[in-house]
Amino acid sequence: MPSAVTFADAASTDYVEAPNINVINPENSTYYSPLIVLSFNASVGRIINPRVTAINALPVVISDSWYKGDWQENATHLDIEYFNKADIAFQTNIADVPLGNRSITIGVEETFSDPDWPPVLPVRKQSYATICFVVSEPLPSANATSQSSEQPTPSPPQEASPSIPEFSNTVVLTFLIALSMLILLSFKKLSTYNSRLFKDEVEYTSKVAKTEKDALVLIEAGFEFVCDFSGHKLFKKRKN
Repeated sequence: MPSAVTFADAASTDYVEAPNINVINPENSTYYSPLIVLSFNASVGRIINPRVTAINALPVVISDSWYKGDWQENATHLDIEYFNKADIAFQTNIADVPLGNRSITIGVEETFSDPDWPPVLPVRKQSYATICFVVSEPLPSANATSQSSEQPTPSPPQEASPSIPEFSNTVVLTFLIALSMLILLSFKKLSTYNSRLFKDEVEYTSKVAKTEKDALVLIEAGFEFVCDFSGHKLFKKRKN
């Protein structure tokens, strides 16, 4: 069993200031959730008398810290890993916080040596910080509010669109046959017109006379002179 530690009267010592506490969260505000995040920083006080740091003196360190909500019976102490340090940073979630006006008190204790107490004895000083806030019912969501406040608007009557008549397969088949026959008749008429258009077309045999002798031969053979082209004479003769 470790031996008990005797603490001197901190009220009679003015060598070190009390520890500092900086509460980050919660703030003095209204929260719409029973889950509150508690976050704070703490550090040892400023040394006033340098004799505190003399040889064989204990260093100024944080030796304990705790927090307690006004709705809680007992305080919650931090784990030992936060002790024997000059400063700490702590954060935790506190669930099931009751509705209404609430407060959380944070305590921090520091330990140092009193050089005026022979032999050197550890001395402790404490600081407290209390933050007040309000826990309220959760706010309704925007979607739920709009749905409960707005009545459904009746939709305007839909105009009946003109219906497309339905045809049986027999009618469709008859139509396609008639259309095919019409296309064949049109093609046949076009072919007849083309044959009549080119029925009286005359075909000729063409010759080129490069000299006067060539021209005489072509004339004697029944060719007719057509024109001069590139220094030559062109002749034609109707085919039998």
